[in-house]
Amino acid sequence: MTVSIIMRTKNRPLMLARAMMGIRAQTHGDWELIVVNDVGDPAPVERLYRHIFPVAERGKIHVVHRLESLGMEDASNAGLEVAQGDHIVVHDDDDSWEPTYLEVMLGALASKPHPKVGAVACWTRKVIEEVTDEGVTVKNMEFYGDPFREVPLWRMAGSNFIPNLALLYERRVLEAVGGYRADLPVLGDWEFNIRMLRHFEIMVVPSVLANYHHRPDTTDPALANTVTAGLDKHLFFHAMIINDLLRRDLEEGRLGMGVIASMAAHRS
Repeated sequence: MTVSIIMRTKNRPLMLARAMMGIRAQTHGDWELIVVNDVGDPAPVERLYRHIFPVAERGKIHVVHRLESLGMEDASNAGLEVAQGDHIVVHDDDDSWEPTYLEVMLGALASKPHPKVGAVACWTRKVIEEVTDEGVTVKNMEFYGDPFREVPLWRMAGSNFIPNLALLYERRVLEAVGGYRADLPVLGDWEFNIRMLRHFEIMVVPSVLANYHHRPDTTDPALANTVTAGLDKHLFFHAMIINDLLRRDLEEGRLGMGVIASMAAHRS
């Protein structure tokens, strides 16, 4: 079962190296890595993957050097255009996996309880870190979110509680719901998850297999997390996505996903 790993990056070689080494360490070896270099310096990207991966594995690495930056979700779609795997996961360049991530997640999907299951999610560890001239120092680690055991549509409609690297989905999901909304500079994964859950179920692996790295004290925009450095942007587009769903309800004269999303967002 080949997994296509979509990894967006831009001028963060220190972070990218860690993410690549985590993929090389996976106990499941049937994967392909699509690195989408979003108008960053191409030389460090090319140098890194040749340094980290042995010659025998370099055929599984595909690098897309973008000449124009049209946003994170458009970069994800550029990676999906190249992807050939049966399964897909978006892995940001500053996050990391436990070595058994792919093996456990694919094993769970192989024994799914119902044909409507199209994806699997795991629990996530939040890693607070600091980047200095000496490298990366971990300051604290904690459980991210809550230990959820199910993924109901109403809850996802209120807010995204699964980071993209903690969600692996089958190709048929992409074929059914389409790619990511390229007009969204943030929260495109959340909007995608809502569409996914309208057609498929997401099962849960109750194990911490993903590491969501945060650098809240950084002053370097290149190293900042969008969810912390761009909080106002997240809030604006969170409201816009819900408003889009509500407008669709109004146009169709019914109570639908917009109402569910509004009520769930207010509750959370």
